[in-house]
Amino acid sequence: MFSKSPAYNLKAVLRETGLAADTSRARERRYGLPAPRRGAGGHRLYSQYDIEIVKWLIARRAEGLSISRAVDLWNEITASGSGPLAGLAPSSLAALTVPRRHNPRCHPRGVGYGLPEFQRNAGGTGVEQSLLDVPG
Repeated sequence: MFSKSPAYNLKAVLRETGLAADTSRARERRYGLPAPRRGAGGHRLYSQYDIEIVKWLIARRAEGLSISRAVDLWNEITASGSGPLAGLAPSSLAALTVPRRHNPRCHPRGVGYGLPEFQRNAGGTGVEQSLLDVPG
């Protein structure tokens, strides 16, 4: 159902899942999931299946499991002969994607764009206001 052909670099996986690069690499190192292949230059290459594994683990974390327990559950289901992703269509897994964090300082429309209205008008926590007070 999901392609196991390595086609995506780490940046694409991070964009799709919302994970930080350090978190992704640490989970790979500690738990062995996912297990991307390496390209000729030694860079990680992920398949769509690898990305879906990450999304599945994120969903288990959202349900309250620790990452180690989620990996154990993945391994238990896999060992029983079932596929944890069996029966799931790619479209149904799209809802598991974590939204990316928004950094208003890096927005192409400029500082202050995307801040909630109360932070723009009332000063928010002070940090946001100091960003808005930068002379233009």
